Amino acid sequence: MLRSSAGAFDLTSVLVGAVAVAIMAGGVLAAVFGVIPFAQDHAAKQRLEAVGTGQGITKVQRGRFQNLASLKDTGIAVTAGLGTITHADGSCYVAASRSDSGRAFLTTSNAPTPIEVSGPVDTGCVARPDLDSMAIEVTGQPFPEIARMTTEWDTSLPNSPWMGPCTTITLPLTGVIDATLDWGDGTVEKFSSEFPSHPYAGTPGPRTIVIEGTFTGWVGQNLPDWSYDCLTAVTEWGDTGTVEAEAAFAFATNLTSMNSPPESITSMRSFFDSTTSLP
Repeated sequence: MLRSSAGAFDLTSVLVGAVAVAIMAGGVLAAVFGVIPFAQDHAAKQRLEAVGTGQGITKVQRGRFQNLASLKDTGIAVTAGLGTITHADGSCYVAASRSDSGRAFLTTSNAPTPIEVSGPVDTGCVARPDLDSMAIEVTGQPFPEIARMTTEWDTSLPNSPWMGPCTTITLPLTGVIDATLDWGDGTVEKFSSEFPSHPYAGTPGPRTIVIEGTFTGWVGQNLPDWSYDCLTAVTEWGDTGTVEAEAAFAFATNLTSMNSPPESITSMRSFFDSTTSLP
């Protein structure tokens, strides 16, 4: 028996209704799956805020910040995906937390608001190996490293027969250069040319020069071209994209401390030739 037109199903309306329901269901699912990572990230941030509270308590009680195990006395739940380390003298701390969403968050005593680790990390508190160790424990891998080289110089050192006075410092940056140089006297400059140089005024003495960015070469084989005898230490050498380092510190007789060079370097011939002051 055929239904009357009044009682017949409107197939078009049924299909439209089904599509609308599907869209609504999809929206609900999207909202749910959007809320879950948010909640997971929020929980990770809360763990860091709890660490901050605990660190504040131990700083008042003991006069210094503490590692994670010592924070248990303040009620901090020591869980997987959470870590904190301090400077050797307890003057500052760094904490990290891994969210179940896969994101990692970081906080420090100087910046207590949790931030997502989405790029290079520099805490200004702990040594890079210690930071990497905590990062691996919390996230399974080191945090990205800032492309930076930090060097120490002394403009009061005597002249060398091969170069001018140390009151003007020339760096052996070569190849492709995209870097910002902080000369340590308030002068910060962007450089893309080889062998950047800077004169110093005032009383001669120690200077810290920080190079942030990339340079493909630190080549010291042409002795008159750079201030090798004025260099006293390389305290940091991050992932600067350097590949050429022939005679990098040759005849740098006042160089007494050297951090590990980046693994990207492929040419290290005569790297420390006649560098006599290193231990």
